[in-house]
Amino acid sequence: MKWIAISQSLAVVAAGIVLPFYVVFLQQVGETYTVFAYLYGTFTLAAALTHLWIGGLERWMPARRMLVAGNLLAGAVLLAVPTAARLWQVFVAQILLGVALSLQKSGEKIAVAGATTSARRAEQIGRYHSAVALLTAAGLFASGWLLDTFSVVFLFYVLAAALLAAGLLSLKVPRTTEPA
Repeated sequence: MKWIAISQSLAVVAAGIVLPFYVVFLQQVGETYTVFAYLYGTFTLAAALTHLWIGGLERWMPARRMLVAGNLLAGAVLLAVPTAARLWQVFVAQILLGVALSLQKSGEKIAVAGATTSARRAEQIGRYHSAVALLTAAGLFASGWLLDTFSVVFLFYVLAAALLAAGLLSLKVPRTTEPA
């Protein structure tokens, strides 16, 4: 459970921080709140549709691979977002981020279920989600300072690096976390 918590805390913190700063990024490139809503809706729709497909992948793509693929894909996409020259490129990025989120979330849930014991599962999952939420709060506090000190583009690069690191750390998640 240790490596699941470490890698996915980093991923959840990065993913949680990027959302509010998308508005700032879009304002800097001259877009509106309506465009932000459509972008976020596209991301959410892509995630919802992808979850249906990913559910059937577990047989040949175990939880650890889902975590690695989802986090690396999200990190790679966030590296590209600040360089997007056209709005359609940001829409494509949102679709890819939706796919990445689906892989990460499904992998996380499968891995956590496999790493917990049925007698104490609720308690263990509660502690896991509490730790992730606390780290997300700390990340949000730090992101305000990063944005004040640097720029929204710099923040995207920091978050991309965090997601790429989460993907690499996911390689340490034991295969034994796969449910039977």
